[in-house]
Amino acid sequence: MLNKMVRQTKKTDGALSTEERILQAAGKEFMAKGYAGARTTSIAKEAGVTHAMLHYYFRSKEHLFATIVSNKAREMVALITKTFGQTDLPLEERFRQSIGDHFDYAVENADAILFVIREILPDQQKLEEYFGQALGPLEEYVPFLQREINAAAAKGEIEYIDAISLLRMIMSVNVGWLITLPIAREILKILNDLSFEQYVAKSRQENIDLIVGRLLKK
Repeated sequence: MLNKMVRQTKKTDGALSTEERILQAAGKEFMAKGYAGARTTSIAKEAGVTHAMLHYYFRSKEHLFATIVSNKAREMVALITKTFGQTDLPLEERFRQSIGDHFDYAVENADAILFVIREILPDQQKLEEYFGQALGPLEEYVPFLQREINAAAAKGEIEYIDAISLLRMIMSVNVGWLITLPIAREILKILNDLSFEQYVAKSRQENIDLIVGRLLKK
């Protein structure tokens, strides 16, 4: 899971570029040691580059760290907005797909998300610096989503909800589930009634039903 800290887009010959190798190595180093304990010399060695070359690409540990976190934020924004933007699909289906996609992303990037919670969220200045630009696309997306919600609510298809509150609900439910995952894993070992894969699949559907149930008129 650590190698998913950064997107591993490959060149046409199948090899990672120098920049991508550095980002991949940095993701492992930061995840293992935290920001304070990470060393650029170790990152350069893992990436197979000189220390000077690492600084040529990223200037400093701070810039390298910011790049990794911003990349993950952009991925998450792109994922959330992708399905909601498919206006040819019914709104409920877009809700279900988006929530499910976000859940899958959280599971696949669990270490990275928990790392951000531990390292970034307590520092408001870093939070604004690293996430501000990455979240920029939401400035256009949130009003679009709000118009979709308003139209569906006016037709009586869903209960009204503020678009920002909806996005916060999706993230809090899925990420909140992720935070409790280590405890759930231990309970599953004791109960021995569900495999871990079954538990994840069951939780995914429960999270979707929980949020969609808040929106749909019954």
